[in-house]
Amino acid sequence: MRDVWEISAATHGEVANMVRRVAALLKTTLAPDGVNVKPNTGEAAGQY
Repeated sequence: MRDVWEISAATHGEVANMVRRVAALLKTTLAPDGVNVKPNTGEAAGQY
């Protein structure tokens, strides 16, 4: 798949769950003040 517009709802849910797990691990391990999570969709957004 190329980008977020081609992802199924089921796959999106799986990705969202993985992002949550990784963010929780980062929070526990590194104790950051915050975490940015964002998709870059399309060339104008930096996706190549």
